[in-house]
Amino acid sequence: ITDLSEMVIDASFNRPDAESTVYTESTCETSVVLKPGEYEIILLVDAMEVTGGSCGGKKSRKALTVEQLELLHVPFETRKLSIGDFVWIARHKRFWDQLNDDYMSEQSGGKKLTAKKNREIKDAAMSKELVLPYIVERKRTDDLRASIMDGRYKEQKQRLSKCGLSKKVYLVEELGGKFETSKYGNHSKQQEGQPFH
Repeated sequence: ITDLSEMVIDASFNRPDAESTVYTESTCETSVVLKPGEYEIILLVDAMEVTGGSCGGKKSRKALTVEQLELLHVPFETRKLSIGDFVWIARHKRFWDQLNDDYMSEQSGGKKLTAKKNREIKDAAMSKELVLPYIVERKRTDDLRASIMDGRYKEQKQRLSKCGLSKKVYLVEELGGKFETSKYGNHSKQQEGQPFH
């Protein structure tokens, strides 16, 4: 299978006979099975990766992230992620319709929707989203270096190793300063023999 839309995604822990089934662990009590054509893949982007300003009048990498995702027509949403900067989910194509129906049902007869009930409805809907086994942590070279020096890298690495997702990726970008790319090739000073710990 080369197209994710052809897969059956099953979080019920029962093994159907379909060869193209992706098994995903789930903590919800009910099973969730998404069949071909019923679901969409959405990139979740940590809210911290798309908010904030730029420096020096340049367009920030945060603004560029949103711009590039929109330009490439990548379906994405921003959320506060507890770990990682990017994860992918599979969810039913009618997710928003169902969520709206749940809200309307709760407000029938003129009932007022409390903040607590609002959160419960949203949490119930999100519990049917299946997290795919990929997670990306994005770092600029200066931030990576600083996090190694102050111990944040070790703590983040440990949390990533325990997150339950099998495909972990560090995306290191914005080579600059002492890591600047040589004009004679794509070799950073670190690659030329400078130690990197």
